[in-house]
Amino acid sequence: MISIDWQFLVAIVLLTIGAGGTLFLLGKQLYKFFWNPFPEESARGADDPAPPGAIEWVEDICIAMGSAPSTSILNSLRAGQSRDQARAARIVELQKP
Repeated sequence: MISIDWQFLVAIVLLTIGAGGTLFLLGKQLYKFFWNPFPEESARGADDPAPPGAIEWVEDICIAMGSAPSTSILNSLRAGQSRDQARAARIVELQKP
């Protein structure tokens, strides 16, 4: 009668699955590194002009916030808020005691 060492067989299966998963993830990273069909856009340089509509958006937020402190305006700009969201944030600030 042939006896099977199940512990050894399970260890081989688990090691094979682990090695296969590692090779798969490594292959994915190598593919992204060498053959990325959609390269990430580089960040805009300091001397590059602003994207279309950016200046108008900033002016719109500043007008909507009125005489708000510069930190509030900057926080709204960083959050990417719309005019209505910035106006609502300013109203909430004014309602605080």
